Amino acid sequence: MRIVVTKDGPYMVYGSPPLFEGAIKIDGLGRSLEWKKGERLYPDEIYALCRCGKSKNKPFCDNAHSKGFDGAETAPLNGYEDRANTEKGVSGVELLQDPALCTGSGFCHAKYSISAAIKKEKTIDAAKQQCSDCAGGSLVLRIDGKLSEEPLPKEIVATVTPRREGPIRVTGGIPVESETGKTYEVRNRVALCRCGLSGNKPFCDGRHLKAQP
Repeated sequence: MRIVVTKDGPYMVYGSPPLFEGAIKIDGLGRSLEWKKGERLYPDEIYALCRCGKSKNKPFCDNAHSKGFDGAETAPLNGYEDRANTEKGVSGVELLQDPALCTGSGFCHAKYSISAAIKKEKTIDAAKQQCSDCAGGSLVLRIDGKLSEEPLPKEIVATVTPRREGPIRVTGGIPVESETGKTYEVRNRVALCRCGLSGNKPFCDGRHLKAQP
């Protein structure tokens, strides 16, 4: 399984990873609670996912990018730990964050503020879940010097946030290959931009939340 970013074009998906629609379940106050998997889609073994944001057949590409789309990749190829900021929690616990990967899904400020959750032993499990739900892998706990990340299934989810269409959530360590042939760091979850506006292409940086409807 792999995803290939094409020059000013779609994401080409190989190896038939399961593809779903999905959404964030929210509570009465609008706080993000959990991911809810929706309908499974059954594309061909090789399929193209829109990344320009203009397809009328989302999440699939319908060649709308050919009318003009600058898909130039700007994301760095170095490792997450090299880029992340670090915040200290209780003994042995650190919160790592790469703001460029924040999709705005809101889990870090839901039941608890994650900065507060890492400061108490009794809320560390909540902090772990908040990190796991973070679509783009912006947040990760490092415990006793090792990254703490839950295993996730190999699948792709075209998401909807509480306010609008969200990114393409890729889990389970499916490699993402640059148009130059280089492979980005393989992680248990990443979020790919599908509005075409990210300043960190091919990854989502939350700019879909600021775009006009």
